Amino acid sequence: MKSVFEVKYISIKWDDLNSIRNIRESTFPIKIDIVDEDNYFLELQTYTRIENEEDGQVAFHIHDDSSDVVPVLIDASNNQIPLLKIQNPQTKKNWWIENGSWNKKRKYRESNLWNHVGRTQVKFGSIRCDIHVRAISFSVEELSEYLNDFKNDFWALIYKPNSFVSGDAKQKEIKFLNEKTLNLISKFIDYTTKILANPKKELKEVQTLKDRKEVRPVAKTYMEIATKGISKKLTSRDYAESYDVAENRYICYITNKVYSMSLQILNALDHEYKFIANNQLYQKRDSIYSQKLKKLTKEFLKMI
Repeated sequence: MKSVFEVKYISIKWDDLNSIRNIRESTFPIKIDIVDEDNYFLELQTYTRIENEEDGQVAFHIHDDSSDVVPVLIDASNNQIPLLKIQNPQTKKNWWIENGSWNKKRKYRESNLWNHVGRTQVKFGSIRCDIHVRAISFSVEELSEYLNDFKNDFWALIYKPNSFVSGDAKQKEIKFLNEKTLNLISKFIDYTTKILANPKKELKEVQTLKDRKEVRPVAKTYMEIATKGISKKLTSRDYAESYDVAENRYICYITNKVYSMSLQILNALDHEYKFIANNQLYQKRDSIYSQKLKKLTKEFLKMI
């Protein structure tokens, strides 16, 4: 049985919101598993790049050009979101993509299927296609388990309320973001501050201009004498302190990671506040939870 559509990663160059300069397709289509004539399945991977190392978003092409079917994505709230029809100006091939919000600065439409992990569905008339969007290293099921173990409402960092994808990690108790976590991050900041007060350094050989009486010759010194004669200043071997060592690079790396994680935690807390503010029943039932969130956020902001 042949699929009524094909799926590929494509890279789109936009001139503006409504004009496309060109479209590059991935060489190979995404595999579609046909369960029966009305049910398909496919698996996508986040942050995929096509062969020329350009970011490739997911696009659908209906084989029958005369078809008047408008594909729709089913979002996390079970709403039907029509896809956007575009055409390759060179090949005249039609594609259906997410009608994402327009990024004016970078000139592209945002794609949840490109950078969100979870499950969603796309419908082509009576045909329903289940989609699993996996991370590079984890399947959707594995990631859901890890999110549950992550001891926080950390799903808020990955699953947006208006996203097309949804996940299972939706427990309503503060697990990851608690006093223990704050203490660990606080200790990390203290230890990192001590390291930065006396960072690892090493002497590296460099070449500098020096008075000829102080010169410690290198090959370039003899070349200068041979071509220009003896000058007041000549290239000499010298030494300079350098902090670009493995230990410091590692500290820099993990510090950036902790800082990035901290900002994400704050984004998650902001999401929780909005949820609580828009849900009076939730406010009454979980007022203690809300108070804990506010307290933890204040402590967290003081640290970063």
